Amino acid sequence: MDKENNSNKYLGFIADTFKLIKEDALESKNKLKKERNSFNEGNLLAYYSVVSILQQQAEAFEIDLKDISLDGIDAEKDLV
Repeated sequence: MDKENNSNKYLGFIADTFKLIKEDALESKNKLKKERNSFNEGNLLAYYSVVSILQQQAEAFEIDLKDISLDGIDAEKDLV
């Protein structure tokens, strides 16, 4: 497999994985709204931390959030 195909494969993997993380994070927020307990609060806090770090790193490396499926979510607004 050549480098371009490898790059596309890795980008696809990253984008799909980050999309799933984003979806799970928003679902975690909905679960907390339905049932406020320590587990749901901790789960949401963990997703907040992960999404926030991923977005900060993307910004530091000048990666468009759309390219890695982390657009459309703001950790500060959507996960707090």
